Amino acid sequence: MPYQVLALKYRPQTFDEVVGQRAVVQTLKNSLEGSRIAHAYLFSGVRGVGKTSVARLLAKALNCVNGPTVRPCNVCSSCVEIAASSSLDVLEIDGASNNSVDDVRDLRETVRYAPSRDRYRIFIIDEVHMLSSSAFNALLKTLEEPPPRVVFIFATTEHRKIPVTILSRCQHFEFRKIARREIAAHLGRVCAAEAVSISPHALDLIARLADGSLRDAQSALDQVIAYSGSAVKDEDVRTILGVLDREILLAFMEKIAAKDPAALLELIDRVLETGHDPVLFLNSLMEQARDLLLLKVAADSPKTLELAEEDRAAMAPLAPRFSEEDLLRIMDGVAREEGRIRFSAQPRYLLEALAVRLCHLADLTPLEDLLARFPEEDEPVAPRMPPAADPPRGASAAAPSEPPSPRPVAEPVAAGETPAGGAVPPAPPADPGEVRRQVEAILERVDRERSTLGGFLSHAAFFDLEDSAFVISLPEDKAVFRASIERKEYLSFLRDTIAAVTGRRLEVKIRLARPAPAPEIAAPAAAGEARDSKRKQLLEEAHRSPVVKSFLDLFQGEISDIEEV
Repeated sequence: MPYQVLALKYRPQTFDEVVGQRAVVQTLKNSLEGSRIAHAYLFSGVRGVGKTSVARLLAKALNCVNGPTVRPCNVCSSCVEIAASSSLDVLEIDGASNNSVDDVRDLRETVRYAPSRDRYRIFIIDEVHMLSSSAFNALLKTLEEPPPRVVFIFATTEHRKIPVTILSRCQHFEFRKIARREIAAHLGRVCAAEAVSISPHALDLIARLADGSLRDAQSALDQVIAYSGSAVKDEDVRTILGVLDREILLAFMEKIAAKDPAALLELIDRVLETGHDPVLFLNSLMEQARDLLLLKVAADSPKTLELAEEDRAAMAPLAPRFSEEDLLRIMDGVAREEGRIRFSAQPRYLLEALAVRLCHLADLTPLEDLLARFPEEDEPVAPRMPPAADPPRGASAAAPSEPPSPRPVAEPVAAGETPAGGAVPPAPPADPGEVRRQVEAILERVDRERSTLGGFLSHAAFFDLEDSAFVISLPEDKAVFRASIERKEYLSFLRDTIAAVTGRRLEVKIRLARPAPAPEIAAPAAAGEARDSKRKQLLEEAHRSPVVKSFLDLFQGEISDIEEV
């Protein structure tokens, strides 16, 4: 007997053997048990997911000698002939080569005759979307009111190309891509039946390459067995199917985390010298970054991650070296470059440039963090902490006449407190120098570990440590930042930081403070001199600000005027 490929040898012969299409199979079985037989079915989905196989199963279920039944016997003449595509009452038609009006007219003539032997005359039209518009129009009336005992089963990979008038007359079943774990499990059963030894990792590699198509997976397994024989090694799978070694991809991601472009260029040379396509390498790299991302955000969801335990263990040490933002930027960079490399005359150069660029992508700061550091309306950046001299009343807070601190720390109002402008200053602490040191330590830690929160706190006027609370005085004209500071995660972080610095678990209070009234100037000339002096001071502070300098360099501009708000 001639050799039969695995895709044909292990084609499902009963509904229970269908892999990965539970909803479709259950609906068809319920229809058969309830004798609710439609006159037209449409099976759509990507290649190799079981459309034609299920169509033949439905035909056997309808025409089996024991039918209609959900368990065709597979031994009667009807079942055997349908499986061999030789039944006179079940006609399989290729829509791509029989797509003209004349072909449909011949079909309409055939429909008029009763089944020669079986219960139903069944027409299975594969790739039905290839029919011409005229052919669809010729089929329309017959499809709407077919003769008794006639069933149409259409299969297509492009159901959106089918006219709506045809779709509305069919029961549409959409076949989904088959999950990787289901494909790997089925391949394992096939290998057991064929007495082939193969590792779970190799099965997972084949299932991953199949991309949801069981037929593609079976064809790839056939190819691997032809190369390796009855003992399949992981290296054999990578060699015959052109799969990149997992260690190379992990090493590439590790060198990105280490910011080592020279090592990345060596890896690229190694990949290209072994004959791998640059675009396929980028696709594998994208998949590796995706797996690392899911390992960070959905580590407890095996169904989402779909990783073998061996792969999960290999990637676990690497995942903490990237943030979620880093991996998203890496995936975006690879996706943007894939199209250019695909059509470039020098793909190697672009791939090397991408490798160097990926090393720097991980250094980028999120835009939200950068924006939070900008002063409001070009406000010059003032010193972060009050002057070294002891403030009045022995507190660590800066005097209202001093410039506002750009890195304040704030929390929501404690229960029962209603802040109001001009709140009463806090009670004097026991040791002003120690309080000032602790406030500075709190703000430095916030600035280092939560730069976004530090940006919001930079608008506070002064800080203080009371007996039971860390107090942040926020000017009334900066009250818009209060809601941002009072976010739950920021409050929790502030409490933990205060406890770590002071050794006490304190609440955080925000008080709105009115700006100090400007001193009255006796003479207009003195007022003018004061304004000029203040303007000069603001200009000097602005020119010293790194933020202002970066904007001036970026836009090649200069400061024409400045005022305090």
